[in-house]
Amino acid sequence: MNRAILIIGDSITLLLVTLFGFSFHENLDAGPARWASTFVPLGVSWAILGLHLGVFRVPFVLSWSQLWRPFWAMALAAPLAGLLRGLWLGGVVLPAFVLIIGGISALALTLWRACFLLIKRWMNSV
Repeated sequence: MNRAILIIGDSITLLLVTLFGFSFHENLDAGPARWASTFVPLGVSWAILGLHLGVFRVPFVLSWSQLWRPFWAMALAAPLAGLLRGLWLGGVVLPAFVLIIGGISALALTLWRACFLLIKRWMNSV
């Protein structure tokens, strides 16, 4: 159950980061097909690196001392996401894009995971 909630929450978080980026560039009307060119590579990269760095392992998810894992997993996944996006769009990979999308995604995922941990701790204490 925890893993399903994490996957759904992570997906929503990455979708919100994607939509924020398109909105920031005043290109939100590009539509879902264009949004997918950022969202799918982010999600695939996050899943691949996240699995290897333990971001879905319950003991790590429920520990404050392990909250660094989502941040660094996304920071490491960002270059792969940039590469996959570049291949999808048939364009170059801009280092600035990788740094910005990686940093914002890493912060957003860490914030979401901290909220998840707070809620789980609160539910266990009630």
